[in-house]
Amino acid sequence: MADKIYGYVGKILRVNLTTKEITTCSSEKYQDMYLGGKGMAARIYWDEIGPEVKPFDPENKVIFTSGPLNGTGAMQAAKGCVAGKSPVWHPVHTFTFGTTANFAPMMKRSGFDAIIVEGKSDHPVYLWVYNGHCEIRDAWDLWGKTTRNTREVLYRKHNKKVVTATIGPAGENLVVSACVSVAANQVFGRGGFGAVMGSKMLKAVVVYGDTPVYVAQPMKLLEINRERAKFSAIKIGEKRIVDGKEIEGKPFEETAACNFGSVGAETQLREMARRGEVQIKPNGCEGCAVFCRTKFHFKDGSQPDTSVICSSNIGWSIPEAIHNKWKKKMLGCDSYNFAQTLDDLGLNMNDFCILAPLYGCRGKFDENEHIEGSLLGGDWIYQAYLFGILTDENTGLPWELFGTKEFNDKFLEMITYRKGFGDILANGFRYATEYIYNHEEFGPNRKKIRFIYERINAKAGNMGCLEHGHGQYVPNPGRSIYAAVGDRTGSEPEFQWGKMSKYPSDTPEEVREKWIGKGANKILDPFYWGPEVAHAVVRHEDYCNVVDSLHVCAVGNMLGGVSLAAYTNRTITKTRDYEDWLYHSPHGGSEFLEAVTGNPISLEELDRIGSRITHLIRAIWVRDGYTTTKDDFWGNEVDALWPMQYERKDPEGRNYNPKEGFEATIKDYYAERGWVDGVPTRQTLEAFGLKDVADDLENRGLLKA
Repeated sequence: MADKIYGYVGKILRVNLTTKEITTCSSEKYQDMYLGGKGMAARIYWDEIGPEVKPFDPENKVIFTSGPLNGTGAMQAAKGCVAGKSPVWHPVHTFTFGTTANFAPMMKRSGFDAIIVEGKSDHPVYLWVYNGHCEIRDAWDLWGKTTRNTREVLYRKHNKKVVTATIGPAGENLVVSACVSVAANQVFGRGGFGAVMGSKMLKAVVVYGDTPVYVAQPMKLLEINRERAKFSAIKIGEKRIVDGKEIEGKPFEETAACNFGSVGAETQLREMARRGEVQIKPNGCEGCAVFCRTKFHFKDGSQPDTSVICSSNIGWSIPEAIHNKWKKKMLGCDSYNFAQTLDDLGLNMNDFCILAPLYGCRGKFDENEHIEGSLLGGDWIYQAYLFGILTDENTGLPWELFGTKEFNDKFLEMITYRKGFGDILANGFRYATEYIYNHEEFGPNRKKIRFIYERINAKAGNMGCLEHGHGQYVPNPGRSIYAAVGDRTGSEPEFQWGKMSKYPSDTPEEVREKWIGKGANKILDPFYWGPEVAHAVVRHEDYCNVVDSLHVCAVGNMLGGVSLAAYTNRTITKTRDYEDWLYHSPHGGSEFLEAVTGNPISLEELDRIGSRITHLIRAIWVRDGYTTTKDDFWGNEVDALWPMQYERKDPEGRNYNPKEGFEATIKDYYAERGWVDGVPTRQTLEAFGLKDVADDLENRGLLKA
């Protein structure tokens, strides 16, 4: 067929909940310049969401996008994107996005590359999207239900094969970090889009269909899948040489992608599996070869059946539920029940997981302590309690029971339904920090709350991190620069070009130099600052944009060369060996895309698309006020860290982040990007086909040169 489209289905669905108008348009104009996913969402945002729009205004949009690899059978191509103006950023609200698996492939099979929801309904509704059609249906019977109960009702109304994106009570009540739940451990977790859906009275989007997604060269795609999967597929008893080491295939219970974070819990679980007390079943997203959603069934019923996934609510609960390491704190099922409740209510784990202080820093921060740690929203709450800022009297919470079911239930209820102190937390920790600092009822020590926040959130200025902890794991030049400038604040992928993430890197030196450039191995030195660091950040940032626009999963494709063994467990062979790393692109994008679309595309061309997306998102930030908004409390620093972050020391007393090194390398980063003081120049924007963007910024008086 001459008119057959490869990799895309060619249509975008638009639903206006105010007027109830449902229309479609072509997705063609986004394909070559932005691929799909994050890139497509960013361009739609630029075109349709101006700086005057607030996150909960009807004019804001919820934008679901897929990538050209979704639904094609390409390995690891299960991720999808939701984007729009985020309520989490404070005080500047602007573009962000979140990802999760399995929604986007089914959305494409329902007949659409993207769904744009705008306006606001006058009563609860959900969207039923199937085979090129869409209906706006009443959701009175769903409003108030948990995410899990909502899914069950929708399965009965439609069928078990539908994929849902639904909000819980937290989203309905506009809790700013509310997530959009797709399954029990699959959420669009970042950006607060559960609250944006709630502001539109949109309970869920349900997608289903069998619209074909055509592949130009299916046999070539199959060959690429086999090539990229072969290093993780090893038979029981088989021996193979990988990077000069002999690896022997072991039973699945020996190598399950547990990702517990607690070695003791992993070891104990595997011992239970060997004794037949736990059944471990491989499970993953569509096209997965990693199985990080592995399921666990406890034969004696002592724990609920569950699965573990990187960054899931439930995954965080398993080490405590299994290992019971810390007595009197969330023993056994209490841990799982807390995580399940968090998930059911539709709350983002990274903001409200109070398991974090039990696993990470369990003591009071020392003001001179600048070590790395596992820092999440729970640490903010826990530290505020330890410093005497949050008390029973000013919060209504029983702090002496912190970590117990009684505390957890009351804590989550107060936030979800905006009761008392929970109403302050529901506006986000950045807002809550400012509120507590300025209100005397939080006591004479209340101004320490700013120290706590800035200790946990590295990024300074009027647009702090979307979630707590990132930029903290390993203080080093690359991680620090990326935490300051990057728009992708999630944990997948971390800055993975060698000793710059919380995971070790197995990247060979030759591979690092090939994909980053000459002198790239200097970035292994945690005390080296220079243009090589800036260049590595640029490369990583652009690769991230390609991955998030194609839409493939970074865990399976190992952007930057972190081994599967390092990322998901400690015993299985790597997904990629030296030859694969050296002779295939870091993310497989050019190989996959050529097989799917039939059009050859080089890694350099994909890099250019990644850079275009970086420039576009930065232009959005600038237009929305990132570089100009004056804020008396948070200041107006751009692409900087809080002062204390420049004083972090290693155990020998050496400074990890000297301010002079950081500021010099930021200048190197700007120079390579073609930016002035964090703003893309006209020359740069026009070089990437963004003349209209440059014109808009100039008309607003925002261009620097």
